[in-house]
Amino acid sequence: MRYIFILSLVFIISACGGKGNKNEETKALNPTDTLDKLLSIKNEAELIERFGAENVVWDTVFLAEGFKSMSTLLYKGTCDQVEIIWKNSKTKEGVKNVTLKAMYDETEEKYIAFSHWKTSYNIMLGTTLKELQDLNGTPFIFLGFGWDYGGFITEFNGGKLSKLPIELHMEYVNNENGITNSDYDMLMGDNEYNSDDAEAQRLNPVVVSISIINK
Repeated sequence: MRYIFILSLVFIISACGGKGNKNEETKALNPTDTLDKLLSIKNEAELIERFGAENVVWDTVFLAEGFKSMSTLLYKGTCDQVEIIWKNSKTKEGVKNVTLKAMYDETEEKYIAFSHWKTSYNIMLGTTLKELQDLNGTPFIFLGFGWDYGGFITEFNGGKLSKLPIELHMEYVNNENGITNSDYDMLMGDNEYNSDDAEAQRLNPVVVSISIINK
């Protein structure tokens, strides 16, 4: 079983690499280059210079409630895809925020919570609810699942993560340890739940979206 898991992980990692040449990919995926460092990029021209024109695309991104926006996409179509919103969308200057989202496998109907990108906050795709609570030092509040804003963390309750310029979205991505769908059902809808609720602890959803805001 462990051998199969390792093979699966190797497949995901190989499928999630950037589209550039080897030198550009190594530069982009250097573990010391955390996601929040992209906030220092001055404009799209600098982004192209650093990561290669073939890895930078101006495209439509879809938001909650049917809204959409134009965004610069870095490594489009891979597990390393990052959405970059500019303060000036016409000149594509000044990063407003960067967003990393887990890819969704429509065949398996589940998220692939993996990316080479990290953050300087020790939070990444796949970070669990329990790990976030430990990092925060206190329970936090999140919205129930099953709708456009489902799984978004709304309040860190004055914990260590409260002052970070970060927005996180969690989802349930597996069925380990005998977790039943009844736990998920108990955390559904436009309601607020606590991370230390028994159902939330058993479900232990993971981070599937990270948005870092340039304040």
